[in-house]
Amino acid sequence: MNQAHRKTPFIILVLLICLGAGAVVFAFWRIDHRQGVANSGLMISTYLGVFFLSYTGAFLLYMRGRDGRRTTSKMDLPLSMPSAQNLEGTLYSMIPGSQYQVIKSFTDYYGILFEQSEVLRFKQRYFLPYEGGHTIVFEERSLYLQEEKNQEIVEHFSEYIVQVG
Repeated sequence: MNQAHRKTPFIILVLLICLGAGAVVFAFWRIDHRQGVANSGLMISTYLGVFFLSYTGAFLLYMRGRDGRRTTSKMDLPLSMPSAQNLEGTLYSMIPGSQYQVIKSFTDYYGILFEQSEVLRFKQRYFLPYEGGHTIVFEERSLYLQEEKNQEIVEHFSEYIVQVG
């Protein structure tokens, strides 16, 4: 995208804000000077309508630009993950509907025991960034891992759980 095309939404945004500000200034000025014009109420409502429409348009233009920039960022992986190419064997590579087998017994964050040779069918995974917590939902039950307290399991996930089908 060229430089002029990138600046166009910003210029339109500034013009809409200036138009709205000018309309509200004229509306308040007209309120103070009503006696000179017969239809001053109609003019005031027109100025206020222009104000609300221009500020609504500016807001929507801003939101569209903000959301357009947001889709280009990748926030699926934590910052500690070096690359998306090497996900094999991690909890990020789990496929919904696939079966996974526990190959080494362990307990999760809440002390729930996952026994060796137990087979689980994966449904979905959630990540809570504030707590650094992973919730891995299987059809049979859920697994809760916290990045600090369960660091060994999170970093070496393939040593505990593997895909079997």
